[in-house]
Amino acid sequence: HEIQGYGVVGHLGLVVMSSLMLMVSAVEAVTLDGWDIPTDFTGDLVATQGLATNLGAIVDGNVVGRSELDQLFVDPDVTDGFLKIGITGQIDATPGLVADGFTIFLDTGAGGENTLDANGGVEPFGSRFVTGLEGTTFDTGFAPDFGLVINAGGLGVTNYWVDMVDLDADTTRFIGRGGFGTGSGQLSGGDPGDWLVAFDNSNTAGVEYGNNGLPDPNAATASTGIELHIPISDIGLLPGKPLGIQVVLTRFISNLTAVFSSQSLPTLPDNTPNDTPSTPLIFPDTAGQQFAIVPTTIEGDLNGDGFVGIDDLSLVLSAWNQSIPPGDPLSDPTGDGFVGIADLNIVLGNWNAGTPPPGALASIPEPSTLALLSFAGLAVFRRRMV
Repeated sequence: HEIQGYGVVGHLGLVVMSSLMLMVSAVEAVTLDGWDIPTDFTGDLVATQGLATNLGAIVDGNVVGRSELDQLFVDPDVTDGFLKIGITGQIDATPGLVADGFTIFLDTGAGGENTLDANGGVEPFGSRFVTGLEGTTFDTGFAPDFGLVINAGGLGVTNYWVDMVDLDADTTRFIGRGGFGTGSGQLSGGDPGDWLVAFDNSNTAGVEYGNNGLPDPNAATASTGIELHIPISDIGLLPGKPLGIQVVLTRFISNLTAVFSSQSLPTLPDNTPNDTPSTPLIFPDTAGQQFAIVPTTIEGDLNGDGFVGIDDLSLVLSAWNQSIPPGDPLSDPTGDGFVGIADLNIVLGNWNAGTPPPGALASIPEPSTLALLSFAGLAVFRRRMV
């Protein structure tokens, strides 16, 4: 493949400029709805429930509501600065003295708690789901930094509440509340920042109710539940670094007492019963690994340093117009076997995404100079190849 004249370079200039325009244009608002979660997260399945649930509400001998965790999805691509999680299932929102909730434990970096402590003492609202689990010990290798709680508070079927506990700092944050099935993801009444959390609580599929801890193959039939977009800056997640995650269905009873159910993702072994309030759960005593690791990625970060910048652009230019092999496979993010315009556009379209590694700030060009760098690089390759 030989570059002739300046036609390709001119075309490259148009690609560079169009990518720069995309970088400075406004980002279109995202709307979440909690519907069709397996489709929205195609290819991002992390864990599937294997056990039936018996966590629910019974009135006059009839089950009027049940809580279950069916499947967990995590999008590893955090290029846009958000961690995107999908969970199918539902929580019992029947009014009463007890309340069920999804508690999402996130291990985002150094530190964290392998064994939960009191986390700052008695706290109101949803954070009690975490403080009530004091003494819980997670599997070796999993020390969550944050506990996110999504619950209905046992107050009825209208709203859900979202809270975050920083396990390192022993602080809590009420993110906000939303309306079941509103299809927006917008939260109010707290400190939502850029968070989006949508919850459609209408699921009637998934695992069955009544056989606590027995195997159940129906989890994949559920399609509705929770979708979250969490700013990675709020949870200290560095792009390109692995994320540890475990989701548990918990019940807050009273007097700061909370218990785990047998509903956990990744799933617990067959015949695991619900926990009891008097004994903290020790996950290492349970067979299997009860947390998942998700390697996060940034589109355009070809060298894997968690940032899209000069080094990634250099990889593309150094193998420009080459087939793979002999060109470096890292230079071909499209994976089509040839380093060209499409690969360059991926790097430029995500320029400056991520966190610059130490010492990299001085080498990051302004957008106005990026096109000149590309032109110069291609001009050098043209002289070498004609």
